[in-house]
Amino acid sequence: MTNALPGATNSKALAQSRARAVRPYLRRVIAFFNGKGGAGKTSLSTNTAATIAGSLAAARSRKRALLIQLDKQGDAGLDLGYRYQDDDRGKDDDGLSIFNVCIGAGSLNIIRGVRENLDVVPGGNMIENLSSFLKGSDAKKRADARLRFAEAIAAVAHEYEYICIDCPPIDEELQVLGLVAAAWILIPVQFDASSLYGLEGVSDGIEEAEQLNPELDVLGIVMFAFDSRDLRRYTEKGTGEERYRETGQRARVRRKLQQELERLKSKSIVFQTVITNNRNVAEDCRDFGRTAAEVAEAAKHPEWRKLRVKNGLSAFTAEAAMNVAADYEDLASEAISRVKMLEAAKRNASDAQ
Repeated sequence: MTNALPGATNSKALAQSRARAVRPYLRRVIAFFNGKGGAGKTSLSTNTAATIAGSLAAARSRKRALLIQLDKQGDAGLDLGYRYQDDDRGKDDDGLSIFNVCIGAGSLNIIRGVRENLDVVPGGNMIENLSSFLKGSDAKKRADARLRFAEAIAAVAHEYEYICIDCPPIDEELQVLGLVAAAWILIPVQFDASSLYGLEGVSDGIEEAEQLNPELDVLGIVMFAFDSRDLRRYTEKGTGEERYRETGQRARVRRKLQQELERLKSKSIVFQTVITNNRNVAEDCRDFGRTAAEVAEAAKHPEWRKLRVKNGLSAFTAEAAMNVAADYEDLASEAISRVKMLEAAKRNASDAQ
């Protein structure tokens, strides 16, 4: 067996040292990741970050939430209404700062105050150039770029309670870039078979990222865009309490996901919260740069029907909008609770050693 060259050994040791040094600063970084496009990653990451920011604002916290868009489409800019922004709060640079960070030529461009307590690092067309750069680089340069990205996030992490990374579909190099910087992975899954098969690519990305980030862990799987009619209300015998039971496609997909986790011997979970499907609400969020909670708030207005027609909004009820917003709120709460639980478990395990 041929021994590794001394230079290669030293380079690997240096990379591992940098990776260890940065990890304590990245414990609240969540990557939204699935190998398939259209699985709900951007909608989930955008609304989760906005919901967390709203909670921080309500608590009058100085900490904020940060959303990092690691996607060439830049759809988070449409969802939050900052696409092509250029003012005193910051500029939508089309992902240029992320590219520059990875080649060692700058820091992250943060658009401040996209919402109260919410900041954003925008993505866009320059992310495609970054992908080409990573694919054309050798292993050493790729590792360096991944660590530079993680270090750039770590440099600002003290300002944020949580950082959400919207990972792109398909492009493994960009996915690994996001996973190296994350502590947790949240995986959205839709009802279709191709979305379920997207889970297969998740394990490949995790395995590659773990070379620099061995502490990376799956926070949970989120069922996204499911029919609300598959949740039936019933009265429990004996107690008379009203409860809900999953049926139909929703119940079948949950079983499949739980069986897959068992097959993989994973300790991860399928989140109890399910994001229900309402295409009209989703379209208006993107078309008008509103979060689900903001659309729901607008729908409470007594003149909602007139406003809807005047502004070209889709036809949906205030109740439908509020249900979608409540789903995102419940998911954010469930995800944060699980992060804190797993953090406590890791601390206890460390103290016991």
